[in-house]
Amino acid sequence: QVECKTGRGNTRMASAGGDEEQRMQALSEQFPNAEHGELRRFCRARPHSVEQAADMYEKHLQWRANDGSTTNLASAASAVSPKFVQRGGVALDGTALFYIVGAAYNPEVGPEQHVLALAHAIDTVGKSSDESKFTALIETRLKTGLHNVPATQMLPLFRMATSVLQ
Repeated sequence: QVECKTGRGNTRMASAGGDEEQRMQALSEQFPNAEHGELRRFCRARPHSVEQAADMYEKHLQWRANDGSTTNLASAASAVSPKFVQRGGVALDGTALFYIVGAAYNPEVGPEQHVLALAHAIDTVGKSSDESKFTALIETRLKTGLHNVPATQMLPLFRMATSVLQ
């Protein structure tokens, strides 16, 4: 048992690892209005700490209320090239496949708008309570008529994507 403090000022005892259902119970008590599937994603992302799962979920809620709002994601999707992210069917492991055309990355628009556009595309495939994962393939070959930024100049995009979309 560990003491668990959340950003809401609540303190409770919860298992640091152990049974997933115990951890889910602790998270459900802290976030009674959350969808079960959505909490399970965070529980599985941080399987050794209810506190870390709760903190991660709290940050997710804050992100969704601000930068990750439906309005912001849609706005970002319209700000980047429509060729930047495309739905590509299903990957070999059965996950939804997204094809990212690196040549369509526009550094003047910036990495944040491109990541939010990818988040928008992901949102069109499933609900936030959906526990499924996705696969993103990033092609860095040159394409006629696009920005064709070298892959090394896309590193901020890659870093932000792995941070925001974990």
